[in-house]
Amino acid sequence: MVEILTAVLSDGLPAVEAACADALRQGVRSADVIINIQARRREPAAAITIMTPAP
Repeated sequence: MVEILTAVLSDGLPAVEAACADALRQGVRSADVIINIQARRREPAAAITIMTPAP
């Protein structure tokens, strides 16, 4: 339960609530599954562009 409440601080209540609802629709009641659903919904960080010197 603490993990889910902590996710509210980082991802916001609407996003965590949606992940909880999705888990309940799947018949799952595990904090690990809810956190995993939430992690898969996050947008990946932008890739860093590395400039290499010209040959």
